[in-house]
Amino acid sequence: SDQQMYSCGSLAPKLKRGGGCMDHGFTRNKEPWEFSDGCVYLLRELSRTKKAGLLANYLDSLSELCYVDHFKHSAHLKENIFRSLVVIMNNLGKKFRSFL
Repeated sequence: SDQQMYSCGSLAPKLKRGGGCMDHGFTRNKEPWEFSDGCVYLLRELSRTKKAGLLANYLDSLSELCYVDHFKHSAHLKENIFRSLVVIMNNLGKKFRSFL
């Protein structure tokens, strides 16, 4: 407990870009499933708006996405889809029945 404590700011000069807690200079390309995952979040948020009717155009694609499992993180994507579907169903209410 007598050890010296460091804050994020004290390490900033050693970091490559910008410094601070969140910018470590490490980046990687996004994988295709991560784009799909973001779209699931977007559809969930769309269901909360007055434009929820647009969601009908994408629910078939969302259901097809559940069958794609040839990549390492498919379980993460499916978890997000199923958790988001609960929110979407609650937001749409009885309107959701027409998609079943």
